[in-house]
Amino acid sequence: MNKIYNLENSIEKENLFVQRLFEFIKYKDKNEKLSPVTCKGYWVTLKKVISIIRENNPKLKTWEELDEVSIRYVIRNYKKDNDEPISNRSRAHLISLLKSLYNFLLMKGYIEKSPLYLIKTTKFSKNLPQFINNEQFEQWLDDWIENDFKKEAREQYGVELSEAQVITLKKEYIKQLNTWLFKTGDNATGNAPLYNSLNLTAYT
Repeated sequence: MNKIYNLENSIEKENLFVQRLFEFIKYKDKNEKLSPVTCKGYWVTLKKVISIIRENNPKLKTWEELDEVSIRYVIRNYKKDNDEPISNRSRAHLISLLKSLYNFLLMKGYIEKSPLYLIKTTKFSKNLPQFINNEQFEQWLDDWIENDFKKEAREQYGVELSEAQVITLKKEYIKQLNTWLFKTGDNATGNAPLYNSLNLTAYT
């Protein structure tokens, strides 16, 4: 990380914004073992924040001088490099990063109160996994037997499966999938379902 940022740090050694930013990233890197990509991402994002602050109020010289109004201005005016608005998730990430920075400044004793104290991070709901129902599963199995299995039997082995063979095959596949994927099956015979196998191996 030092190889990436020492030059810029030395060029702006009189800039307290950059000095505090450099301290913050060094602290995060030491305690959280950040990847070079993450370190650079923090650096680029917060350097952009400094630019927005300077454009809005050139008299501000360090993070300690910012108040809630200044921070809200940054959050509203932070944009992509092509000047398009950032997404709500990116805005939430920006707020989170700024809160982390100000928690560091609090810890170091540079400030007594964070200007982000009343600024809330947007909560996003998590998408639940989608499951197929029995009808959809049987449709998938029918399609696979018709379009793949029967074709392979015909082309590679010269066998044309009868309707009765297809029905038997389908029943056996459903039985096997129930044994392997779901909570059925017999541990004693070695036919433990995947669900149980995963739980058993977790403790071995």
